[in-house]
Amino acid sequence: MNNLFILLFLTTPFYCQNSDSQNTFKTIKEETGTIIFKGMIACSDLTKEESFKWYKTNYDSYKVDSLSLPATKLFKDVNVVLFLGTWCGDSKREVPKFFKILEKCTIPESRVKIYALDRTKKTEDSTFNKKYNIDRVPTYIFLKEGKEIGRIVEFPKESLEKDISAILSNKITE
Repeated sequence: MNNLFILLFLTTPFYCQNSDSQNTFKTIKEETGTIIFKGMIACSDLTKEESFKWYKTNYDSYKVDSLSLPATKLFKDVNVVLFLGTWCGDSKREVPKFFKILEKCTIPESRVKIYALDRTKKTEDSTFNKKYNIDRVPTYIFLKEGKEIGRIVEFPKESLEKDISAILSNKITE
């Protein structure tokens, strides 16, 4: 039993190990057998689900562009609301990269609220989707003092590192 715990600890990406998020999601098994999440999740929930091996694979294989990383100071007072689909190819490709970038910038996972959407792109509270105008996933919404300062929808224009840097550097006041 101890060996299994050590193996799980060593193979889980560090960035997703500590989560103080209150997880309020449903696990849905579709007719095809596909497992999807719906509701508020933590990054660590993506590493716990056996069907989501894509997270660790894509996280481990991504090489962060260190030259284009946003400066950690630019994240001051910035939080992110992330909408993803655990069924969505774009989310499977981009979300692990996003968390690896945040880890490199030493931004804690607690600064990110993650909402898993079903295939109709809904959470449990349909007004929530309207508030943020979500029609594609993943969508990363960057907030400062509760106000949106930028977003990345579906995939980056240049790269996640460059797009995040552009959002943060154009909106931050020194």
